Amino acid sequence: MKLFNNNNARAPISLNIARAILDSEVFAFAITDQFFNILEISANFKALLAPETDSVVGLPLQEALWEFMGTESELTAVLHDQRPKFQLQHINRTLPDGSTGYLNFEITKQRLNNQQAGLFLLIQDQTELGVAHQQLTQQKNTLYLLRNEIDKTNQTLTQTLNIKEVFLSMAAHDMRNPLSAIMGYASLLLSANGVQEPQARDEMLHSIIEQSKHLDFLINDLVTVDKLNNGQLHLQIKPSDVGDILTKTIEALGSNIQKKDLIVRLILPPSPLVIPVDPQRFWQVSYNLLSNSVKYTPDGGVIEIKAYTTDEHLIVQISDNGMGISQENIARLFNLHYRTANAKQSKISGAGIGLYIVKTIVEAHKGDIFVESYLGKGSTFTIELPK
Repeated sequence: MKLFNNNNARAPISLNIARAILDSEVFAFAITDQFFNILEISANFKALLAPETDSVVGLPLQEALWEFMGTESELTAVLHDQRPKFQLQHINRTLPDGSTGYLNFEITKQRLNNQQAGLFLLIQDQTELGVAHQQLTQQKNTLYLLRNEIDKTNQTLTQTLNIKEVFLSMAAHDMRNPLSAIMGYASLLLSANGVQEPQARDEMLHSIIEQSKHLDFLINDLVTVDKLNNGQLHLQIKPSDVGDILTKTIEALGSNIQKKDLIVRLILPPSPLVIPVDPQRFWQVSYNLLSNSVKYTPDGGVIEIKAYTTDEHLIVQISDNGMGISQENIARLFNLHYRTANAKQSKISGAGIGLYIVKTIVEAHKGDIFVESYLGKGSTFTIELPK
């Protein structure tokens, strides 16, 4: 039975051309009646679409091809000339070989041989184009994500460079003070007239030694930050007398304490506080904390250092009655290069690395550090280390 209208003399020629095209692997077709029941399919219909049932002729289009479920209103509109065609594009479907294919469906009105209206379904296999489009989309997404990562990296790098620039400026300023003192005293000692008074000469030499130690401490802090950032800080843990380390810390800062006429109290238990720590790193921790207290405590102020043990921990507390820290600044206090607003406004120099080093070394000892502080009332830093 011929289903196409042959009234037009060119129809057989056009139909032969259409069938030649549609018999290729790229295209397939189906023809339905006015009730959307399939009347005819191309030879490659099943091979291309792999329907779930062997016989699709006689089935409703929506049942034979799941893609058309719920499209009755659109199909009816095409059938009654309310729309020229209905399309479904880039539909993925599992092909007979198990791979994913991409198909285009186009529905147009078709006059059947019995003069009844029907539908003509053209299926175009665009798998190669679909796969290429999907790969292109994935590449675009990858490039988009990569661009975002590059933007974030550039922002981070810019921030890091800015921070390092400020940090190096502050570090250079910190180092310039002891260097200036060393050069000044050395120039006096080497001047033509020299320093004749033995006591004055000894005091200058002593100051040169003290400033050299301070400079060495600043350099050690810079080296420590570099090691921390590169994961190269290695602790040399051994039984150490914490009381002895704290005593040596006070002695190292003795000249600064005397200049400001500070009262420093060290409260220790009768028995030695011997626990496993890296003595050099713990000295660095105590020096940074005590140095901060000395810097931010006004002349004639009081600093108290207390060390004791509980059942599980060694507790070290360093308290002062200095300028204190606001609650909003405490959360960022241990960040690298961070200085509080009060510290920045004061004339006290600092690179903002000491507390970062303190926290990192304490945590490397599996310990914790806490801060309690109030503006204008002073601060208390508490270290807890496992015994």
